[in-house]
Amino acid sequence: MNKLLKLAISFQENLTDYLRNNPEEYARMGLIEQESFSKYDDPDFIQDPGDIEDDLSQPGATGVGVVNNNQISGYVYGYDMTDDEIEDLEIDDNISNKELEEQFGAKFYTAVPEHFFKQLKQLVNSKKIFYIANIALPEYKITLPKLLQKLLTQLRDRKYEYVSFDALSDSARLFMNGMVPKNRILSLFGVKLMVTIPLDDSNQHIQTLLKI
Repeated sequence: MNKLLKLAISFQENLTDYLRNNPEEYARMGLIEQESFSKYDDPDFIQDPGDIEDDLSQPGATGVGVVNNNQISGYVYGYDMTDDEIEDLEIDDNISNKELEEQFGAKFYTAVPEHFFKQLKQLVNSKKIFYIANIALPEYKITLPKLLQKLLTQLRDRKYEYVSFDALSDSARLFMNGMVPKNRILSLFGVKLMVTIPLDDSNQHIQTLLKI
């Protein structure tokens, strides 16, 4: 990162407080959403300012923002994972791992207990999983590793054990080649890919669980 960029850019490590003090930035985030996600066919991928504000009012909500010249330029945020994210998958609690693979296209990347999906629901109820609701960084992508590391540091300090998120194709390419994990990248962040479940037929939208 060049010297001029270093002078202009800062990280807001408490995104909720930053937005509470700068509520006009929600509108700016709405523009970032359009820039980042309008290329996808599904308009539901684009959060409006009210959606973002609602996300950041959920239990456990936290995030990190990239600010350039006193304007937000990118962010990652989320909250305690809830049953809502699990129920969206419409999977029976008692499904076996083999059935999860055969019926839903799940891929396991590390050894897990049988009936893992049932254990996953228990982890959700014990608040051990942080759900990343949104990541957008259309500019200054060089800051992405630091942005993610700052969030992971927060989550580890708060005793989360896992991170889950719905990865669109751009996000998935950060840590996967197709459906093959980029283990070197994952190890740099100190995380381990546990399981992925595709949310569409093209593998361009996948539910992901990482051990942190």
